[in-house]
Amino acid sequence: MKENDILTQEGFHFFGKMSASATHEIKNTLAIINENIGLMDDLSMMAQDGMLSIEQINRVSKNIKNQVQRSNNILQKLNKFSHSVDLSKQMADVETTVKFTLELASRLIEMYEVTIKIIPAPSHIGVNANQFFLENMIWKAVEAACQGAHQEKKVTVSFKQDSETLSVWFSMGSIDDGFMDNLFMADEDKALIEYLDIVVEKNQENCSFGLVWSNRN
Repeated sequence: MKENDILTQEGFHFFGKMSASATHEIKNTLAIINENIGLMDDLSMMAQDGMLSIEQINRVSKNIKNQVQRSNNILQKLNKFSHSVDLSKQMADVETTVKFTLELASRLIEMYEVTIKIIPAPSHIGVNANQFFLENMIWKAVEAACQGAHQEKKVTVSFKQDSETLSVWFSMGSIDDGFMDNLFMADEDKALIEYLDIVVEKNQENCSFGLVWSNRN
C-alpha cells in the first residue's frame, strides 16, 4: 500500500475513534437527562399529593442543566476536531494541541486508569504541521504512553526547546522490557512520523520517549 493511502486510512481510523468516543459520551448524558425527566414525572405526581419540596425540583433541574452543559462541551470539542480535517499545514501550538487531544480523548484515557500530568512549556512551541495529523500523532503517543504506564498508572508530558530542536516528551516511570523496541513500528506510525517530519527519540533508562522536530524548519 502506498504511503499516502496508509496515511489516509490512518486518518479515517483516528477520526472514527475520536467521533465514536465523543458520541458515546453524548449518549451517556442523554441517558442521565432521560432519567431525570423520569424523576420530574414522579415529582409531578408528588405535587398533586402536596408532597413536593422546592429542593427536590432544584436538584433535578440542576442535574439536567449540568448534563446539557456537558453535552454542549463535548459537541464543541467534536466540532473543533472535525474542522481540523479541513486545515492545511500551518503553525500549530504543540502544547495547545496536546491539551486539546487529551480533552478530546478523555474517555479513552479513563479506560486506561492512567493519570496524566502536563508540565507547561517554558515558552511557545510551534511547528508547521497539518493540525489533524498532528492531533493523530499526539493521540498515538498518548495511547502508547498509557499502555506503557500500566504498572504505575502515571504519565508526565513535558516540552523542550533549544536552538536545534523542539520536542514533546512522554515519561512513564517504569516500562516493560521490549516496550521501546515495539514503539511506533507499524506502517501507519511510520507514515505519520514521516509526513510530520518527526524524529522519535527513545530513552530506555528514563522510561520516556519524545516527538522531536527540527527548530530550523
